[in-house]
Amino acid sequence: MTDDTRDIEAALRQLRPRRLSPGFQSSVARALAEPEAPPRRGNVVPFLTWFAPLAAAAAVAFVLLSPSGPA
Repeated sequence: MTDDTRDIEAALRQLRPRRLSPGFQSSVARALAEPEAPPRRGNVVPFLTWFAPLAAAAAVAFVLLSPSGPA
């Protein structure tokens, strides 16, 4: 190792985490004690009900409007 890396390592060893404030600890405890919201469900089905017909219409339009025409 070079002297530069030894200096950096020595400086990093001197770093210590600060103590958490009591206000922060209590807010974390309150947040953890609150019940979680139920997971949102049913977001995929409405998306598919709009996307599937649009995709089908686009496929039909692509086939019918292609230069070679329908097969």
